[in-house]
Amino acid sequence: EPELDTLLAEHLGARLPRPWLTRVAAASGGNPRRALAIGQELRQLPTLPALTEPVPVPAELRVAARPRLTRLPTPVRHTLLLVSAATVGVAGTAPAPTAAVLRRAGRRRAAADLAIAADQEVVTLDGGGQVRFTDPLLGLILYQEAPEPLRRRAHAALSDAVPDPVVRAQHRALASVEPSEPLARALLRAAATVRRRGAPEIAAELAVLAADRSPAPGHAAGGL
Repeated sequence: EPELDTLLAEHLGARLPRPWLTRVAAASGGNPRRALAIGQELRQLPTLPALTEPVPVPAELRVAARPRLTRLPTPVRHTLLLVSAATVGVAGTAPAPTAAVLRRAGRRRAAADLAIAADQEVVTLDGGGQVRFTDPLLGLILYQEAPEPLRRRAHAALSDAVPDPVVRAQHRALASVEPSEPLARALLRAAATVRRRGAPEIAAELAVLAADRSPAPGHAAGGL
């Protein structure tokens, strides 16, 4: 990350906060040209997106990577959308999902779908069964280009399937924009847990999200 910080400073005249450096490094897969393209995309925005939002992918990178996704059958892409929602769709370092999690989220043919995606070298499955995109940009593109209703349904399904209460609360928040006092309190508890895990920036973002989902503006934020 220090090298990436120097690279962006020298070529773009900008420095990113540490959480965003980490995310750009992960999204670029260590490729300096990709990192610069993503950094330029962020620099053109009026403000940095919240950490609860995915890394923006420049158009030229989307065009280059999109054919690897579009040639997959539609059911496989629907399963992979849950994989992307489970990782790039939430803030922090959520664990990569397994086929078992995807089945609990409603993708009954998850194993078969993942086998097809793996055969096309779009995903890999590690020894523990966790699913990861072979190129992090594939997950980002799939998530960002999916219609909003599909993304919300993916998060709703995952909120009932993932074991971690922090990640579960994030999925619940991303599944609906409707105010909910129980959800706001769950997000505050998630923020407190993330802070104890040593990620204060993400904890702050979750607290903001809690305030946004609270029926009474500003009420939920007082719980931290």
